[in-house]
Amino acid sequence: MIIRHIPMDSIKKSKFTNLVRYITNGQGKQERVGKIRISNCSSVDPHWAALEVEATQSRNKRAQGDKSYHLLISFAKGECPESEVLRTIEEKVVGSIGFSAHQRISTVHHDTDNLHIHVAINKIHPIHFTMKEPYQAYKQFSKVAIQLEDEFSLIKTNHQGKKSRAENRADDMEHHAGIESLINWVKRHCLDTLRECRDWASLHDTLAAHDLALRLRGNGLIVESGFGISIKASSLSREFSKKKLEDRLGPFQPLHREISINQSYALRPLQQGIKANSLYKKYLVEKETHYKLMRDKLVVLRDKKNRLIEQAKTKGKLKRATVKLVNGSREEKKLLYESIHQSLKNDIRQVMKHYRQDCKYEVERYKSCTWADWLQKKAEKGDEDALTLMRYNPQTHARQYALSGHTKNSTISLSKTIDSVTKEGTVIHKIKTCTIRDTGREISISKGASPEGLKEALLLAKKRFGNCIAVNGSALFKQAILMVAVRYELDIKFDDYGLELQRQHLLSIAGDRNEQSRRAGLIHGRGTGRSNEIVATTPGSKRHRIKPVYSLPATTRTRTKSNVGRTGQCPPPENNNRLRVLSELPVVQLTGGSKMLLQTHVHDQLERKRTQPDNSLRRPIPHLSSTKERKKR
Repeated sequence: MIIRHIPMDSIKKSKFTNLVRYITNGQGKQERVGKIRISNCSSVDPHWAALEVEATQSRNKRAQGDKSYHLLISFAKGECPESEVLRTIEEKVVGSIGFSAHQRISTVHHDTDNLHIHVAINKIHPIHFTMKEPYQAYKQFSKVAIQLEDEFSLIKTNHQGKKSRAENRADDMEHHAGIESLINWVKRHCLDTLRECRDWASLHDTLAAHDLALRLRGNGLIVESGFGISIKASSLSREFSKKKLEDRLGPFQPLHREISINQSYALRPLQQGIKANSLYKKYLVEKETHYKLMRDKLVVLRDKKNRLIEQAKTKGKLKRATVKLVNGSREEKKLLYESIHQSLKNDIRQVMKHYRQDCKYEVERYKSCTWADWLQKKAEKGDEDALTLMRYNPQTHARQYALSGHTKNSTISLSKTIDSVTKEGTVIHKIKTCTIRDTGREISISKGASPEGLKEALLLAKKRFGNCIAVNGSALFKQAILMVAVRYELDIKFDDYGLELQRQHLLSIAGDRNEQSRRAGLIHGRGTGRSNEIVATTPGSKRHRIKPVYSLPATTRTRTKSNVGRTGQCPPPENNNRLRVLSELPVVQLTGGSKMLLQTHVHDQLERKRTQPDNSLRRPIPHLSSTKERKKR
């Protein structure tokens, strides 16, 4: 588990609503935002809760620092604790730095290889309106992380710092951008040689051979590359600080001669190979093309803005000239001039509004992205080479519920229904409530397992690893995979000998049941010998097969009656319980019993009754006499 505070670079840009909007934004992915939890707020909606927090922050007028605190809690690969465990972890981490009573909004993210929680905390106390700033919070984070790892049996993480701040930032840059940092490049190519130098001349020669220069900067030394990037000399190692170098080599001496360059540092991808170089060239070309297109678009928008403003000003001048020619009092002309001025300001304001919107759209459209983000976008569009490069880093932890195999098909095409691709090349599939992750080495089910999802996972594993599949997970997970494979009769085999025996046994039982039901249908006259033939016999003849009706030509097909049972082994008796041709059936009259005469009112006592008139529903017609009146006349 890793717990860290993400500070805001600019305090002026810090805004709690923007932070909440970022952590709750799905970015068009179904598998990004998970559980959202709001604490110590009256609102239950994240947007209104963020506004409530900003209202609380506005009560403190004296605080000059950042009033929001962005906390990140990340778990190891493959770990997915329950929601209650995540809630307990969040409460204990927040309580360790004294923010238990403060307002906060937390969101669980699933769109990376590491499950993590973003917590947006209000530093202003909701009752006392005082700001709390945790002092050396990283020490408390280390302590509480060790306790939580022991309490919930999480994967152990080293919480003791072994690298400097510059080294950690260089590693972060490499992870997010996918470009090798200058610090790690110098360490890999010339750090050992620099340690063996015994004077300033040899030190300068070694650096110059790699297109590097050692220069004074303030009270220390920097190492600058020919590319224009510079780092502190002490960031390579503490033994290269100015004081220790002068203690070992004497007073600083600059370089006074030219040295031939053997190799130089440049922005290169961490991945090496022909495919990496080819894709990186495409990336640079596309980046330069987008920059030129954006620059040209912005120039066109600027010219359009200036032209519209000039048109608005010309229109205002014509209006003022017209007012001068109008006969009117001074007060009336003054009101007209003010109206013209306000109209001009509104026109310019509208022009500037549309100009900013158009510029923002073009900047977002042609925005430059890092090498890792470019690979991620290409992989989501189906580029196999980009996906292969993203998976160069081997994973250290295997997931708990996963499918793997011995053979790997690297040319499998990406599905068009994938949800997203992480920066490490994990393809996330979303099938209803089931989430499947394909890392290239294994296919895992992270959450929401269902029969349909397990079936799709098995089919993906078959395409990736072949018919022989290894199942990693608990006994319950293995049984679920087994039942899905048997239910859908998938053409696969399990690497586990015991699991494969169970699969074969269940398939044989299912086959016996199907055979028994087929035979029972034949005995009772409902079965078929084959799927496309009908078995029939006639009295005094042998058993023979009749081709089905749908195999006949369209001109010779006959129209059959509906709801007719399938022909069995023995034909049914003639005219047995059939009323379809009633006129052809023989009729038998039963004349048993005595005869008697019935009275006229007997229908009221039997089922058949006469139709009763309902005169209450009749509407009287004027000037029309009734039947009784006509009889009287």
